[in-house]
Amino acid sequence: MKIWDVETGSANVNITGHTEMIQSLDWNRNGSQIVTTSKDKQFRLIDPRASEPVTHTGQSHVGVKGS
Repeated sequence: MKIWDVETGSANVNITGHTEMIQSLDWNRNGSQIVTTSKDKQFRLIDPRASEPVTHTGQSHVGVKGS
């Protein structure tokens, strides 16, 4: 996942750790955290400003439908 600076046109943050396609992404109100869910049925709580951006992971749901 990359976070782009639209003013400069460059990718300022490159976050690795997703093993499958990201299906959902949402920012918190002040932009300090992101949560994603992916096809591997895991959620990832991400702090894009930290040196280790993925702070928490866990099972997001059971079943075969996307989250």
